[in-house]
Amino acid sequence: MVLFCTRLLFNPPALLQADDNDAQAPVIRGIIIDRGQIYPEHEAESTRLFRVLNAIHWMSREQTIRQELLFKEGDGLDVELIAETERNLRALSVLSVADVLVEPIQPGWVDVRIRTRDAFTRRFEASTSFVGGQAHGRLNVGERNLFGTGVSLSYVQTRWTNKEVNRIQFFEPRVFGSRKSFFARYAGGRVQSAGRDFNTVFYQFALARPFYRLDTRHSYGISYVFDDGIDTFYNGNIDKTTEVERKKVSTALIFANRWGTRFSKQTLTTSLAYHDTRYGERFGTETRDIAVPEDTVFWSLIENLTHKKTAYFLEQDQLDALEGVEDIEVGWSAGLSAGAGYRKKKNGHDRSPFFNGINADALLLPSTHSLLALHAASFGRIDSGRYLAWETEAFIHYYYQGFREQTLVASIAFDAVYEGEDLERELILDEASGLRGYRAKAFSGNKRLRLNVEDRIFTPFEFYRVVFGFALFADSGYVWKRGENPKLADLRSSIGFGLRIGSLPLIKNNVIRIDFAFPLNKDDAAGFSISVSGGQLIQLLKNAEENEEF
Repeated sequence: MVLFCTRLLFNPPALLQADDNDAQAPVIRGIIIDRGQIYPEHEAESTRLFRVLNAIHWMSREQTIRQELLFKEGDGLDVELIAETERNLRALSVLSVADVLVEPIQPGWVDVRIRTRDAFTRRFEASTSFVGGQAHGRLNVGERNLFGTGVSLSYVQTRWTNKEVNRIQFFEPRVFGSRKSFFARYAGGRVQSAGRDFNTVFYQFALARPFYRLDTRHSYGISYVFDDGIDTFYNGNIDKTTEVERKKVSTALIFANRWGTRFSKQTLTTSLAYHDTRYGERFGTETRDIAVPEDTVFWSLIENLTHKKTAYFLEQDQLDALEGVEDIEVGWSAGLSAGAGYRKKKNGHDRSPFFNGINADALLLPSTHSLLALHAASFGRIDSGRYLAWETEAFIHYYYQGFREQTLVASIAFDAVYEGEDLERELILDEASGLRGYRAKAFSGNKRLRLNVEDRIFTPFEFYRVVFGFALFADSGYVWKRGENPKLADLRSSIGFGLRIGSLPLIKNNVIRIDFAFPLNKDDAAGFSISVSGGQLIQLLKNAEENEEF
């Protein structure tokens, strides 16, 4: 298991504190909500496109914004709640700008003014993207702010060479005005493989009450998933596959309790899960020796205890977004997991495994112009003194902003998986997951190393409120199969440059990424590649992952 320890190496700035004596704190007399359309009136008057986008957009209702406030009229002024409310509003997908201002009225009384500007939330997109030699088309029709209520409803159709998926998704962030959220997704698809057609079905329902403020004490959720599909294993090419039919039903209950202060707290999370997995036949264009497990019913009960220490919050820019405020929580957390389960197989061979795990995260400021994000986690399933399955991941992300209008990003990430009882798991490395310039599903195995360096260059170029940036990058990495020892000589590498496109009113803090990559190992790739995708490949608090949708 991974043991990961960090030490804070910074001197936090003075925090803005509310008066400890509530009787002396100013009282909030009134709350004013100033809502703004996507584009300000003066910009819309001079640009027809802006007028059209404003006209077809459902503007956020005042109640949609007011229900996110962590204070009310008559409360004593708490500057921490003012700042937290501002961060919560900025995190909403329906708003591009949110400011919470305190306006003194007279001694002992203040007004709080909320100024917001909507983001464009309607989606009608027909596009074709090309990543790692794999082209796919996409149709996206939806609305993330239905009738101005914050409710999201969308339909997405995605097509690859041998696969089509149709997805309907619904999200209600405030069920009947409460703090509970509801999520539902249905996906139906068709897959062609080895001359055969297969229909896939997936649906998911989740009801949750999250931690909605720093001092919320309780959180809980329940989810149900039905997944009738195919697990695909690759052999160096997207066309060389071994596939296994699989039907899985999962239900999970999660309860979490916190205690401590707003900036130093402990969280105990209890997870109770049920999985019923049934497997079909193995087929595909390759005949890899992948063992098809027996049908299994599995119950598990896992406890996780985490301690989290927040030093302070920062408002940064030009990290992963081209424009807009990015809220950063500086501090660290560490946790331990333990649990037990019961597995019943079709042949009647039962097991009662145990679980253990460890996780640690930190976001530090080593210097005035730099940020350092650290993450490590490991989790395993044990029976009779040996590990039946385990997974480990770790990354270090370093951001340096000491040069004008540039952000230098360096990342090293490692992850590994092992499954000795159920269907084996596979890690992929290709253009979409951290190694630009190489074909889709180029490398697969169970141990993956990625190294990425990127110079993000921000420019003053703007066209119709769309901004542009550039990037220079170098990627390196590899995936080793089970039984292979990692060797640096195996690493594949690439260099390249890219165009970055952003628009705070249209796609908020997201980025459209166009990369031109040149692989340095010609035996494994063509001489040149172009990829178009959404989201930065490396993000401050995330590992490199598949393309984002927005």
